[in-house]
Amino acid sequence: MLRDVARGMLRGVLVIATSFEVSAANQGYGRIRSTTTGPAPTVILRGLRGGGHNRRVSTRSTKDKGSSTVEDRYTVKDTFFHEELVKKSRFLTYAHPIANPKDAMDFLEAVRDDTASHNCWAYKIGDEYRFSDDGEPSGTAGKPIFQAIQYSGLESVMVVVTRFFGGIKLGAGGLVRAYGGAASSCLRNAPRAKIIEMSVIRVGCAPDLIGVVFRYLSNQKDVNTDYQDDGTVVVTAKVVSSEADGISDQIQSSTQMRAKVEVFDAGSCLEEARDPPK
Repeated sequence: MLRDVARGMLRGVLVIATSFEVSAANQGYGRIRSTTTGPAPTVILRGLRGGGHNRRVSTRSTKDKGSSTVEDRYTVKDTFFHEELVKKSRFLTYAHPIANPKDAMDFLEAVRDDTASHNCWAYKIGDEYRFSDDGEPSGTAGKPIFQAIQYSGLESVMVVVTRFFGGIKLGAGGLVRAYGGAASSCLRNAPRAKIIEMSVIRVGCAPDLIGVVFRYLSNQKDVNTDYQDDGTVVVTAKVVSSEADGISDQIQSSTQMRAKVEVFDAGSCLEEARDPPK
């Protein structure tokens, strides 16, 4: 049903943007909806790992001691579609933000068309990558798609190029140009988003310290307060990872080390890029 809906949306359209509705509990790809102008909702790439607050992890900062600031990382903001016609062959290209290889394979299954000649793809997540020619001559499809991702400067992205053969053979060089060009055009036109690493701060303290704790956490995301049976209070909030250590130090200093502060990895989210590099 998903593929029928997607194909119906593509008829007669050269370039559209699509995004998957992802439930908070299950990041499946249930159905596709077309998007119009306006800001896209925040996309959570991966949730709190480690089964809740049961392990201590180091907080990654945008700065290493004694080194310069690490460059910002970008991906596509939502699912984006692009279509090209090369010597009567149709090349349908989809780009989608991902967090792990499973996301990539789930997206491939969601958009692949078994009636097409080939569904070629590539993804890149940090230094990890994979690509597939899906029956095209070796090195003529998947690798050019991957090289387009590299050239774009994006990461955490999956690109699928579906080809409907038009009766004219393109040759090895023509295939490389067609697949690489289709992927490059798609990524060049896709709206971008900045990848923001997030952390959860968990603070355990006496009730009289709540005011001090809230001074630093009340303006953060997903703030939650739990009153424990032993009379203590646990406050949790989601913060940008690069700010987590500083906030933790401030809380401990202001409470004279009476508050127990823990920091956990909370995965990543996407922030719409105001002036993204292309």
